[in-house]
Amino acid sequence: ILLRSTVYVATIATAGGVLFYASVPGAAEVGGAIRRQLWFGTLLLLAVEPLRYLQFQLAIAGGDWEVAFDPAMRWLAFETPIGQAAVVRIAAALTILVAGLRLWPVGLLAACAMVGSFALEGHTASHEGDGWLPAALIVVHLAVVHWWLGALYPLRAATLVVGDNNIRDLVERFGKFALVGVAALPVAGAVLIALLAGWQFDPARNHQLALGAKLVIFAVILATAAVNKLRWTPMLATAPDAGRTGLRASLNREIVYCLLILIATAVMTSFPPASA
Repeated sequence: ILLRSTVYVATIATAGGVLFYASVPGAAEVGGAIRRQLWFGTLLLLAVEPLRYLQFQLAIAGGDWEVAFDPAMRWLAFETPIGQAAVVRIAAALTILVAGLRLWPVGLLAACAMVGSFALEGHTASHEGDGWLPAALIVVHLAVVHWWLGALYPLRAATLVVGDNNIRDLVERFGKFALVGVAALPVAGAVLIALLAGWQFDPARNHQLALGAKLVIFAVILATAAVNKLRWTPMLATAPDAGRTGLRASLNREIVYCLLILIATAVMTSFPPASA
């Protein structure tokens, strides 16, 4: 669960930073923060994916190191969906790092590949039935998640480095796009969960208990985002210092809530969605 959560943080930092830069006008104002985020995400991904490989090999070998890394089994993980998805993510992260923000169209393609890698593993990959729909829904859902959460650190950095007018414009542009994302995110997620669970609701199942926790945290995040939009953003024009301080503190809280929701997601994906 810890390793899975860390992968989420790494891909959001990397792919999310590129998605934010490519989609929101004025994001270049915080280009330095985005570059730091890309480096952080790439290095974290390069550290955690080998650890996931070790954990997987040991798990299938029953904890026996000698068996796990016998020549016959050494590269077994890369023949599985988990290993193949990891290869796509690492290749995409390195491409983003090399392309940087100057070649952001190349980075954008790599970011899309990184988000799409999650459709190669997990419940959507193993789900039988419904054709391509679960994979399409998870890609839409995760694309919005990566874009939204990947924007939080650059927006926080904006409260420290750009002028009052520029930060207000940047936050307002992000808020307009976020309204669309807020609508798409729960719809795609709800339909996906319903498909994977066979349209059955059983609150006694660990998967759905974790889903409930995730929904509660998501509601808190939405409330925090609403405060940002309705209170702190207007104050950037009427009381700039208070607005910047308030927005920065609110974004700090939102980042913490997002870490919690990523952990809840990792817990949720560790259990089967339906008894079948």
